[in-house]
Parts: sequence; structure tokens; C-alpha cells
Amino acid sequence: DSRYTRPCVFVSRSFSSTCYTSGNPAFIEVDLGENHGLICNYYTLRQDGSHNFLRNWKLQGSTEGRINGKEPNDIREWFDLRVHKNDKSFYTTGQHAGWPVFGSSAQCVYRSFRVVNNSKENNSQNVIHICELEL
Repeated sequence: DSRYTRPCVFVSRSFSSTCYTSGNPAFIEVDLGENHGLICNYYTLRQDGSHNFLRNWKLQGSTEGRINGKEPNDIREWFDLRVHKNDKSFYTTGQHAGWPVFGSSAQCVYRSFRVVNNSKENNSQNVIHICELEL
């Protein structure tokens, strides 16, 4: 969830200038719900309308969902599906970029997915400027 944008905006196909902030580090999560799962072998993100381009992040998956819809003290186990370091794929607003998921991670079924800002810069850990995720 986000303090600034409703989650339904994030999973829609409409372009939106959105800014998700959710703790330190910032992350955006999609829970497919009970009795649902997905094997992710490729994913796509879309940059929002800002010029704050994501450079260091992780796509993670979990076999578990949220407990009672909450995530403070999240005790779920998260698996790194893809780690990006100084990735310069985003260079313009509204841009799409996609990446394959390799190895054993691409063969497991996950219920929840999240994009986590993995930046070491002070201000960028609190913000993710993407407006769309496709798994």
C-alpha cells in the first residue's frame, strides 16, 4: 500500500504520475490472494511522470500473503528474483522496461511480489517512482 496512491492505480494500464512511499526502504507489493500463485519468469515496470529514475532495486517473491492485511513487522520470507545495481534502463518519463527472471527463482510459485528500493542514497530509499508492474 502507499500513502500517496491507491494500489488499484499501480496495477491498472493507465499512465499515472505516482509516488509510492512506504517506509525505509520503500517498496511496492502485490498480493495475489489466498489460493493464487504465479511463476514469474519476466517482469516489466513503468516509470511514472517524474525524473527520479529507479537505479537500484530488487524484485522479490514470497509464498505467503499478508497476515490480516497488515505488514508492520513483516515475518514473511522473501526471495530475491532479480537484483538491479546501477541499472540505467529508465531514462525518460512514462517509459516501460522489462527483465527476465533466471534460475531456480523462475521455477517457483509465489503468492506475493514486491519491488524494493535498494538504493544507498539518503533520500531515494523512501521513494519509488513507478506507476505500473506487469508479471
